[in-house]
Amino acid sequence: MSSIPHPNDRGFVASLAKGLSILSAFEQSDVLGNQELVEITGMPKATVSRFTGTLEKLGYLRFDDQVRKYRVGGRTLNFGSITMQKHGIQRIAAPLMRQLAQTLDVTVLLATREHAHMLLLEVVRPPVSTITINKAVGDLLAMETTSLGLAYLVAAAANERTAILKNLQRMASVDWTSYRADVERVHAEYKRLGFVVSRRVRGGVLSAAAVPIVTGSEIFVLSCAGPSQQLSKALLEKRVGPLVAQAARSIKDAMRDP
Repeated sequence: MSSIPHPNDRGFVASLAKGLSILSAFEQSDVLGNQELVEITGMPKATVSRFTGTLEKLGYLRFDDQVRKYRVGGRTLNFGSITMQKHGIQRIAAPLMRQLAQTLDVTVLLATREHAHMLLLEVVRPPVSTITINKAVGDLLAMETTSLGLAYLVAAAANERTAILKNLQRMASVDWTSYRADVERVHAEYKRLGFVVSRRVRGGVLSAAAVPIVTGSEIFVLSCAGPSQQLSKALLEKRVGPLVAQAARSIKDAMRDP
């Protein structure tokens, strides 16, 4: 890719064009380092570093500690989820999510991490129940208050998990002692059951079961959430959780197929 042109157009914003050229480079590869971006865009390394640093802080890029390179971030994925909801993991997951919602009469969520939040990629409402999560695709849910966040932590690499927990510990809104106990509980729970359970979250109204879906270095989370009075601990462990885990396996298997 050649250097960004500078047309004689007062409406042309060169800095914006440079930032977008960084994002466009990821059409060529899903992981890129600064030096590779220099070669692709033709921009100086210092300029590329400033843009990738800014784009990471804003959530449009994500730095992968394992390969020491950048990937497309949650906010960029959000644009895709809005305009192309029937493609990729959403396309694969949507029919299975609708089936779960119909079978269990719960809200079914698909999400990935966006800094200290979980970004909703797909939401399927229950057919009958009026107690649901008033959120839509593209909305953010706090990691520390959801089964989505707990399930993500279960699957995260050790260095990523440590960084997330350190960040959450610094947040005034987090009851750290209680949350740390929840994290330890769900790790043991996931090993035993293959899913994680959250009871009486979001003001005590909702309970949920969630399962991480790991595809390469990407982590998504599938969750079923419903009224706590409807979803007892026994029901979550004996019926809801196993059905979510089964759907998560089906999604992962389908994503592996060519």
